[in-house]
Amino acid sequence: MASSLRKRPPAVTIVGCLFILLAPISALNALAEVLNLFAPDPDNPFVWLWLPLYPLSFDTLQILVSIGFAFLGSILDVLIGVGLLGLRSRAWLWAMILLGISLTQNLISYWANAPDFISMVADTFLVLLLNQTEVQEAFKK
Repeated sequence: MASSLRKRPPAVTIVGCLFILLAPISALNALAEVLNLFAPDPDNPFVWLWLPLYPLSFDTLQILVSIGFAFLGSILDVLIGVGLLGLRSRAWLWAMILLGISLTQNLISYWANAPDFISMVADTFLVLLLNQTEVQEAFKK
């Protein structure tokens, strides 16, 4: 029974904790975007009553969809972080998928002349941590 216990590499602990710690930041950022989107007049306390009466434009719908994906991403971040700390092999796969999507999004932003270099460096660092040999061996069954 003791042979079935696997030792968690320090890189997995770092990445798992980062996923868990960054999830609330992503959710709060999405919440701030929602509040900013639906509060055009901060002095009006009844903005929530009359706002649904206005038709939604394509730009507003696009922002709402991106906010929804941000909330979904923050939930996935927590699940992936807990899975990584528990050495679940699917968590490693989902972490790599999520980081690949994030890197693709960062490259598209770079080509659109709106680069986010901090996010690029952070995602690249996490991918390099997760691709170490000791980390991959820890997730093999």
